[in-house]
Amino acid sequence: QEWQDVPSFFEAIQKIVQNITIIPGNHDGDLEPLISPSIQIGPMKGIVIGRIGLFHGHTWPSQELFSTDYWVIAHNHPVIHFRDSLGFRIVRQAWIKADCNGPRLAKALLHYSGIKLTGDAIETFRQNFNIEVKSPKLIIMPAFNEMLGGLPINLERPDDLLGPIFRTEAVNVNGAETYLLDGTFLGTISHLRHLF
Repeated sequence: QEWQDVPSFFEAIQKIVQNITIIPGNHDGDLEPLISPSIQIGPMKGIVIGRIGLFHGHTWPSQELFSTDYWVIAHNHPVIHFRDSLGFRIVRQAWIKADCNGPRLAKALLHYSGIKLTGDAIETFRQNFNIEVKSPKLIIMPAFNEMLGGLPINLERPDDLLGPIFRTEAVNVNGAETYLLDGTFLGTISHLRHLF
């Protein structure tokens, strides 16, 4: 099925978008035979476009992304579960926007890379990578296909989010803002967890 659907999917997109770069995730191996040679496959550690760093989220981003103002990731497929008093339940995909602690992220990446701190994490990062670390806003995208399901962020614990950046505790998950696909603001994750 993939040999039919994936090429036709990208052919349809190429009629609208001329330059396509795929940032592969943990389920995107062996895409090359399924796509046109004109489609680029970027590195798993992400790419930078202006002030935005894009990576899938299942691995550490490249050091270059630490200089950006926004990180856009996928991987967790956030959804919100709604339940009424009669037990009727619906699930809706959601966008998440969270603050990140740049110094804590930098310290964790340095540790992961085997680099010892020589002072504070920001200075050590600058010395080793010649990059000024920022504290990016993190945007978690919903799954592209609503049939994939996802992580019910209003029912799970903050440490249930997947990926190395969440293990650092540098992402303010409880204070993260949640939005439905139509842009409806639902409140923070801690607010939604309190309600449900």
